[in-house]
Amino acid sequence: DIVIGDSTYRVGIGGLHSTESNRAIRSNDTHVLCDFDVASYYPAIILTLGLYPDAVGPAFLKVYEGIRQDRLKAKKEKNKAVDKAMKIALNGTFGSLGSRYSFVYAPELMIAVTLTGQLALLMLIERGEEAGIHAVSGNTDGVVFYVPRENFTGWVMKDGKPTDRPAPSPLADLIEGWERDTGFAMEGTEYKAVYSQSVNSYFAIKADCGHK
Repeated sequence: DIVIGDSTYRVGIGGLHSTESNRAIRSNDTHVLCDFDVASYYPAIILTLGLYPDAVGPAFLKVYEGIRQDRLKAKKEKNKAVDKAMKIALNGTFGSLGSRYSFVYAPELMIAVTLTGQLALLMLIERGEEAGIHAVSGNTDGVVFYVPRENFTGWVMKDGKPTDRPAPSPLADLIEGWERDTGFAMEGTEYKAVYSQSVNSYFAIKADCGHK
């Protein structure tokens, strides 16, 4: 267990998890809930660090990057079928690093990926706390911040609609600084409220009244 601010985070082989339970948090006049997930986190770590199984060799990275680009293209074009298929291919390959029955079996790489992911998110959470932007949840590939309104100016707009990028603000400085230092990219979502039984069992209401 690692304590940052007034929250406790559990580090393990399966990824980072905060320890909240039976809790409701709502955006209000003073604070806004903002969720930031790292895009294709584990695949991004594999490619950024240049990790490949010895049984396959460096060609693994070329093929893996090709699958990732196919997914990003499908996501941009809103081709959900291809997007989901490529997501399964990317994450399934990562999962196979831990399977002794797979030709990409490399458990040391699986541990390298999960530890890198957890330490990078803890770095973001710690920077947020130092900037007065409190993290209320952390889970594998993302963090939910409870942001003071003075540190948040909304979202970058495109075609009259909010994107997943925070507008220039202390919150944007926090996210963009972390992205520059790690090489990863984040996608943001604003919530009206989050109702949590636990870190993996929750119901979130988005600003546009959608849900997660």
